[in-house]
Amino acid sequence: RYFDAFPYFIAGGLNAWIYVYDTCKNEVDATTRSFFEKAFAYWAWKLRTYDVGDQLNNMNTKAIAALAGVYKNVPDSTVRNWCVEAVRKMLFGSTTGTPETTIKATGYYSAAGYIDEGDSPETTYNGVSFNYLLEALSRTYGDPNWAFLETVTANMAKLKVYQFFPDPDGTFNGPSGYAGRT
Repeated sequence: RYFDAFPYFIAGGLNAWIYVYDTCKNEVDATTRSFFEKAFAYWAWKLRTYDVGDQLNNMNTKAIAALAGVYKNVPDSTVRNWCVEAVRKMLFGSTTGTPETTIKATGYYSAAGYIDEGDSPETTYNGVSFNYLLEALSRTYGDPNWAFLETVTANMAKLKVYQFFPDPDGTFNGPSGYAGRT
């Protein structure tokens, strides 16, 4: 019941399970594969229907990596659609959202190149988000249903590079000047 109330808490475990399944699915019988795929389908549905919040968005991006793994490993087209819709809802605030149509009040992603943390960019937490989004991108790269992740990760990379190098005058415009959470 705890995970039903807070399904994003399952994302870390789900991401590990999908990795193991992807690695050894050909070593188990059809009944076992069916069981895992039904469990993954349930969590794809659950994450799609869950009301996206604005708490710990960096950790919630684990769900995006997990959903990319479910998408890759569960051939059912309905489940695959749930995965894409859930990720779009998390990132952009609606199941049909795009990087250009992000609803800031309900989506994690800002076109400025960060995952919202406490209503602002947060460089350290965005390192976590960037990691999980790159994991999702590596699982889905080249699939047109996931092309939006290329835009999201490219914009995040641009912002990160800006944080690592000084301005021409030698100063840094780092997170201590704009972070709202830490």
